[in-house]
Amino acid sequence: MIIHIDASRALEPQPTGVNVYTREIIEHLVLCAAPDTQFILYAPEWTKKNVPEFLKKFENDSRVTWKFLRWPPKFLWTQICLAWAWARAEKKDSVFFAPAHVAPFFTPRNTVVVIHDIAFEFLPDAFSWRERMFARFMTRVNARVAKKILVPSIETRDQLIARIKVPAEKIIVTPFALPCDAIKLSGEKLDRPPFILSVGRIEYKKGPDILIRAFETLRSCGREIELVFVGKPGIGFETVDRLIQHSPYKQFIHVLGFVPDLGAFYASARVLALPTRYEGFGFNFLEGMAVGVPVVGMSRGSVAEVAGDGVTLANDEKEFTDLLDRAISDDAFRADLISRGAERVKLFTWEKTAATTLDVLAKL
Repeated sequence: MIIHIDASRALEPQPTGVNVYTREIIEHLVLCAAPDTQFILYAPEWTKKNVPEFLKKFENDSRVTWKFLRWPPKFLWTQICLAWAWARAEKKDSVFFAPAHVAPFFTPRNTVVVIHDIAFEFLPDAFSWRERMFARFMTRVNARVAKKILVPSIETRDQLIARIKVPAEKIIVTPFALPCDAIKLSGEKLDRPPFILSVGRIEYKKGPDILIRAFETLRSCGREIELVFVGKPGIGFETVDRLIQHSPYKQFIHVLGFVPDLGAFYASARVLALPTRYEGFGFNFLEGMAVGVPVVGMSRGSVAEVAGDGVTLANDEKEFTDLLDRAISDDAFRADLISRGAERVKLFTWEKTAATTLDVLAKL
């Protein structure tokens, strides 16, 4: 079998969830596949220099071929350049795998697409109008052209069936797992006061405004705690920045941007706070559970499905604030959350994800 993969998202130098998934699934597909399976990985030529360490994993593997496609315009790479390359590829015993939402409009018959979520249907304000229209259009295109669609959660499957009218038999749930290289715990702790940690893109979808209001309530009640945001700005960041600048506790709120090594932050955080408004999966919940930090979130989208009893979830802002306070101050509650999280995260492995994915690809 020859598996052709759009690997472009794997080469993002500052990866977020979709990029992390693309890296992990490619690596584990190669590790788990039969010896006679061949992989052809496609990416734009301009990305070749971005993440050389990722390429080195496959330098000596004869089953893996990288094809860096030249496309000077740097737009419509997927729809024109990749589409043309896939159209010319050998079809016999070939399958075509698009791990990051988008497949070409015109794509070979044996195509599998991963749809991570349809948050644009629930949170239109979390996207620019261009992003929203493109996501809505491409999701419907994917539903038409793909022979099978992989999703990370039952929540995403059910919403695709209900809202996009994708046939149920076309969708396979393949939960993701802990990003292997995302956390490198050194055991060292940061020399800073106790803090609440928020990890992920700083955007409306992730609920940073909810967290800021909860933080202000805790400070007003005498909790000597700080708030640290780690992540790139996203849609709605301007509103978040205004909230911070007008906060009476702005000197205790720190926005650090993208941080490549989160180990020391996780090791030092009093609590990981993730009041997301919607998730198709939620890598950060697994990260918190894996490293032994109490996690407080909101019960939205697939969060409860993924997190189970390994984190504590709120249904509204007041409950979120109360749970955040308890996770900071109640040592017995903290210890119980850490213990349950450590057990929950064991259920998610990339070997399982890769095995399910390979089975789907092999049966096309």
